[in-house]
This record gives sequence, C-alpha cells and structure tokens, in this order.
Amino acid sequence: MKFIKHFYVSKSIENVNRVISRLKRNVGQIGVYITTISTNPAEQLDIYHCSVLKQKYFRKSKDFTIVAITATHKEAVDFVTYLTEDCLKVRGDCNLKEYLLSDSFKGIIDDRG
Repeated sequence: MKFIKHFYVSKSIENVNRVISRLKRNVGQIGVYITTISTNPAEQLDIYHCSVLKQKYFRKSKDFTIVAITATHKEAVDFVTYLTEDCLKVRGDCNLKEYLLSDSFKGIIDDRG
C-alpha cells in the first residue's frame, strides 16, 4: 500500500494518523473509505470500504496506491467529482491517473464548505 504525495483526507476523518496505521495493519474500521488508482488499465479510480483490505488479494498485493481517505462513500464520490473538474481545468482532459502522479498535482483543498 502506497500513498500519493498529496493525498486527500476528508474533514470527517478526525485522527488521520490512527486511520492510516489501522489501514496498514488491516484493522477493521467502520467509517473509512479509500479511493485508489485503479490497477485495471480500462479504469481510473476505485472506491472501496476499508474492509476489502482484509481480503486475500489486498493482503498479498502491495501495488495499490491510495489517493483519498473519506468517512463515507458519498464523500469519496464528491472527491472524485471535484478531482475530475480540477483535472479538466489544469490539463484540459480527464486522465486522472496521469494527473495524480504528475508534478502539477498539488492536492485538493476542501474549501467548499
């Protein structure tokens, strides 16, 4: 499990260091969703409840990259929507994978209220 340099954490997550520590140790958490860069070339991002990290595939695979930690699925979808709009403004396209891994991505600031 890796994190991008400027990963997003929603305001609803109170203790991000504890959440990250639990994610790395596969400890169950009720209100935590992760958004990852998809390993499927046909897709861009995946949204999972953190409980999927307990599955055999995720325990063995270290190839997934986390781009956001949110408390609800709706917050994760809102993040992806905002990220897509930002990518379109900055790059003129919606290639989220390249945008997230590029030097031009400086993170998403949640100033929307």
